[in-house]
Formats: sequence, structure tokens, C-alpha cells
Amino acid sequence: MLYYFNIRTSAGLIEDPEGSTHPDLQAVRRQALSEIRTLIAEGDRKGEDRRSWSFEITDRANEPALTIRFSEAEKPAGR
Repeated sequence: MLYYFNIRTSAGLIEDPEGSTHPDLQAVRRQALSEIRTLIAEGDRKGEDRRSWSFEITDRANEPALTIRFSEAEKPAGR
């Protein structure tokens, strides 16, 4: 299934124009958390705190599928 990983920042929404295909929402969540860690590290290197950002993930019909705050990526597994 096709999902769009839109990023919500304090300045607004950065839309994902291409999307990516994943078999289920668990796979979407894993991909999002991996990307979040990369984006936070990139922001840290640039002196930008991106922990207040979030992914607003939608499906092909632009229906909300999942929202993940970037700060969630830093929580220990199982919490």
C-alpha cells in the first residue's frame, strides 16, 4: 500500500510528493522511526531542534493513517 510521509513543523506542512510502498502500518512505523532518527541527527548537526516535528502519514486517498511525533523516536523500546 502507498503511504505519504508528510512532515509537520512549526512553520507548516512539508508534503511528501512521491510516497512509498509498505505492506502494513507496522512497516510504516518502523520506516518512520528510522527516518526520524536520521532527521533529528541532521538537525542536531545544523543546530536545529526537530524533536517537536511529527510525521503525518496518509494513505493513497489522503486519509490519515498514522501520526508519529519525532520525540517518540528517542523513547526506549517498550514504553
